[in-house]
Amino acid sequence: MATWRLSWNFNKESYQPGDFGNLSFYLENLSDSFLFASDVGIQFDWMGDKYYHIELDKNYGNAVPPNSTRLISGIDFNIPNNVAGQSIYRVYYHLYEYDKTSDELYDLGERWSDEKYFINVFPTPLFRAFVTRSLAPEDRITGDETIRILQEWGFNTKTVEFKTKQPDHVLRNIIRHEIYNSDCLIAIATPRYIDALSGVWRTFEWLHGEIGIAIGRDFPILILMDKRVTLGGLPSTLKEYTILFDPYG
Repeated sequence: MATWRLSWNFNKESYQPGDFGNLSFYLENLSDSFLFASDVGIQFDWMGDKYYHIELDKNYGNAVPPNSTRLISGIDFNIPNNVAGQSIYRVYYHLYEYDKTSDELYDLGERWSDEKYFINVFPTPLFRAFVTRSLAPEDRITGDETIRILQEWGFNTKTVEFKTKQPDHVLRNIIRHEIYNSDCLIAIATPRYIDALSGVWRTFEWLHGEIGIAIGRDFPILILMDKRVTLGGLPSTLKEYTILFDPYG
C-alpha cells in the first residue's frame, strides 16, 4: 500500500496586501513503489470555491522513487489588496502510484488537506500604537480582540502593565515615555463603574490622563467607546475621533 507525506514551503514568512507569492510542494515517498503527483493546488479563504491549481506532466521523470523526497511543483499566487491578518488556506493534490514493470499508473485519488493552515498578511509600514485599555479580567475579551485586529492591520501595540503596584511618579514617567515613543494613541473605553451622582457608566480613570498626554503631543487619537459608557472631561469633546461599539452586538 502506498504511503506518502506532502509538505510545502512559502517563499516568505509573511506577506503584504497586494503581494505576489510562491508555494513549493514536496512529496516524500514512504512506500516501495514509485509515486507521481498529477495535480497540486492551494485555496485561500478569500477565494470562495476557486483555487490556484497546476497540472503536472505525466511522465516517468516526474515520479518520486521509493523512500525519497522531491520537489514536485511550485505555484504562484496573488494576495488581494483588501486582505490582511491571518488567512486560512488548504492544499489539494492528486496522486498516482507508478508501476515501473508494467509502465502503468494507478489512481490514488484526489485529496484536500484535512487541517486548516494560515499565512500572515501584514500591511506596511508598521505603526506603533499606544493602546490605553482596562486590564480588568472582565474587559480582557474586548481588549484582547481589539489588539488582535489592530496588529493584523499593521500596528505594533503597546500597553503599560505591571505585575506589582508602582509609585504614581513611576507610572507617570513610564506611560509618558511609551506614548511619546508611539505614532498614535488608541483608547478602548470600557465600563468601569457607575457614577453615583449621574447614574451613568464611567470608564477607567487612566484613560483621561493618557488621552491628555497624546493631545499635548498633537498625536492622532482614536477612541473606541462601549456604547454604555459616558465620557467626561477632555475625552467627551473628541466626538469626531470616537467610534461607538456594542460588545454584545
